[in-house]
Amino acid sequence: MPLPIPLAPSALLALAFVLMPFGRMVEIPLLALSIWGLVCLLRGIRVKDVRVPVPLGLFTVFFIVPMLIALHDAVQLEKTLVTTIGSLRFPLFVFAVLWMAHAATDPQRYIDKSFALLGAVVALLLLIWCLDGTLQAVIGQNLLGYGRGEGYINGLFGEDDNIKLGITVALLMPMGLVFLEGRQQLGAAFLLLLLTLGIVLLSGKRGAWIVAAVELLVLSTFFVKTQRLNGKHLSLGAVVLLVMSTLVFLNSDWVNQRSASIARAATNPSYAALNEASGKRLPIWTTAVAIAKDNWVNGVGPRGFRFAYPTYAQEGDKWSAPAGAAGGSRASHAHQLLLDLAAETGSFGVVSYLATLYLLIRLWLRADASQRRLALPFAASLSGMLF
Repeated sequence: MPLPIPLAPSALLALAFVLMPFGRMVEIPLLALSIWGLVCLLRGIRVKDVRVPVPLGLFTVFFIVPMLIALHDAVQLEKTLVTTIGSLRFPLFVFAVLWMAHAATDPQRYIDKSFALLGAVVALLLLIWCLDGTLQAVIGQNLLGYGRGEGYINGLFGEDDNIKLGITVALLMPMGLVFLEGRQQLGAAFLLLLLTLGIVLLSGKRGAWIVAAVELLVLSTFFVKTQRLNGKHLSLGAVVLLVMSTLVFLNSDWVNQRSASIARAATNPSYAALNEASGKRLPIWTTAVAIAKDNWVNGVGPRGFRFAYPTYAQEGDKWSAPAGAAGGSRASHAHQLLLDLAAETGSFGVVSYLATLYLLIRLWLRADASQRRLALPFAASLSGMLF
């Protein structure tokens, strides 16, 4: 089957990245891709007909089945049902992208062009977001007039207290860096690395710090093994990172407070210190463990965590307070991936997740050098997302 619209799925994916700062608008291109995938299936195109080295059918089973099983005991059945049905859009849009690659007259050329398009868009977006965030840090507002929050910067992602800039930049950083490195733009890659790390540090999001550190470890390991980096490069990078961290620490009270809380927890690991360093997450994690223990088979249902939370929370837990229009408690999720899975989908969800990781690792080990090179930025981002 010839390719009807060259690079259209990749363009829609690229548009999704562009729309990330603007709330639910990111769902528009993803919905279009999902409908595309559904049309392919309705036309009789089967998953097994798409000859790509990815067991998409098996991944879909691991992804959807735990949600379906969780419906039986869901504490908020309507919410869980809507979430489960809505989650079908993910395997559908992945199927659309894979099918178009498979159906192209020259699949490898199609894949190379798609990755080049996505990499270029992400690198450009990172540059724009980082420069905008830097402007906000320096003069107090960004290009759209958004001011700083209580010390933190959020750039184009808005003025509410949901600080998304740092974590988004951290997760997309590998795509931009690998794209530029692959085109021998090492100077541009180094500049982008400095900008993204600066924004990640200034955001004050400790989760973003961890994600970026894990991603850099993955990327460094890969490039050292492929002899693209050596000890001198790593030493220079460590010195630059230390200098940047020191400057940010000295000039940002927001970052200073968060760094100090981590230092206190490391030197005096009391409950209060650890709770402060984790952003007061310890009560949430304790309650998540209690929910998971009491619902260990199939959990309380996707998006059911906030509704089950008050029942299991200890007396005086501020996170059990009502969330207002959203319903349920203020603790909307467990703030830790495995605890989230265990609480909402039980053992079925955790086992399915671990099985998915096993399949991904197997695919990586069986891939050749060129396939690993293509998968590298996504593998690095997924490694960071585990934290």
